[in-house]
Amino acid sequence: AAAVVAFSEGVARFPQGTMLDDARLGWAKALEALNKLPEAIAKYRELATGTSPRAAEALFRVGTHEFDTGEFAAAAKTYQSLIERFPGDVLVSDAHLNAGFALYRQADYEGATAAFTAAAAED
Repeated sequence: AAAVVAFSEGVARFPQGTMLDDARLGWAKALEALNKLPEAIAKYRELATGTSPRAAEALFRVGTHEFDTGEFAAAAKTYQSLIERFPGDVLVSDAHLNAGFALYRQADYEGATAAFTAAAAED
C-alpha cells in the first residue's frame, strides 16, 4: 500500500518529471501486487496508449492479464498491437510467443504456428 501512495504522490507532484513514466508503471505494478487488478490494468492501459518508453511493457502486461483471465482473443490482439507499434522493442519476441499461445487456446493453429515461427525468428 505504501508503494501505491508513493508512486501516486510522485506522479501528482512531478507531472513533467523525467521519471514520470517509470512512476506510472511502478504505480500500476504496485496496484497489481495488491491484487487491485482493475485499477492496475487501467493504469497499464493509460500508459500503453502513448509513446512512452514504458508503453510496450505496459501493453505486454495488459496482454498477460487478458491471457490469465481467459480472454485469449483480446490477449492475441494486444500482443499483436505491441508487435506492430514497437517493432524494435525487446518484448517483441515474447509478444509473438504469447500471441501464439493465445491463438492456440482459440484453436487457431495456423495463426499460432505463424506466431511461434515469428518468435523463433526474433531470437
